[in-house]
Amino acid sequence: MVKKLLLITLLGAFLFAGAVQAQVNELPRPGMLPDHPLYFLKSWAEAIGTFLTFGDIPKAERYLALAERRLAEANALADKGKPEIAERALERYRERLNRALGKAEEAKQKGLDTDEVLAKVSEATLKHQTVLIEVYEKVPEQARPAIERAMEQSMRGHEEALQAISGEKREQIREEVQTRKQEVFQKAEQLRERGIPVPEILPMPIELPLPIMDQFPGKVVYTTDISVDPTLFQNDCDQRGGVFDSCGTICPPEAEVCATVCAYTCEF
Repeated sequence: MVKKLLLITLLGAFLFAGAVQAQVNELPRPGMLPDHPLYFLKSWAEAIGTFLTFGDIPKAERYLALAERRLAEANALADKGKPEIAERALERYRERLNRALGKAEEAKQKGLDTDEVLAKVSEATLKHQTVLIEVYEKVPEQARPAIERAMEQSMRGHEEALQAISGEKREQIREEVQTRKQEVFQKAEQLRERGIPVPEILPMPIELPLPIMDQFPGKVVYTTDISVDPTLFQNDCDQRGGVFDSCGTICPPEAEVCATVCAYTCEF
């Protein structure tokens, strides 16, 4: 009987792994939620599926899929009016997303071609922003800091994955996601106009392998695509007590490195 139960569990883990990997363009169905008394069985099946996933790139894809599953759960829990449990699901979302990025980085250090998995992370995390904004609207004020942390983590994941993609492919992905990025910003602005204080989530300062970074030792350097409003960065710099310098001074339009990426600095 025990052997049969184990076999069924293992089979379920394999089936779940395949189902999760197939979700690329939309969030998966949340399935059993963390408020269910048998949720531990779902966690067990996921853990077995992850254990039986081999290789850094498949692991990165696996963790990304699990992050999306946690986000889908958080969204469903917010719909059910259970923000506290949704917060815990979002903490697990952030942890799985970190692991996905970590495995992708390990694969890249080993010389593997990671462009495809990084593109998936970059595109997925931008999609996650839209879901997180919707969750932010649903939950009470005391639960919103957890949503903000997830939004920041998601945006950082988007930027880090995008910048780790090789040059030509990176620019292609950047162009493909630009419309969606603007839609995210517009959706957030619409909620602010309705009185819902959605935070300004800007791309975090990231160390990039760009020549321009070497010109500003000891300064916080913000890098982003040229369409992002620099006011976001200036406000962040002001809050840090720094002196902000604009893209026009640092990164003239004719500079090759600034064709799609621009830099701003904050000096203390």
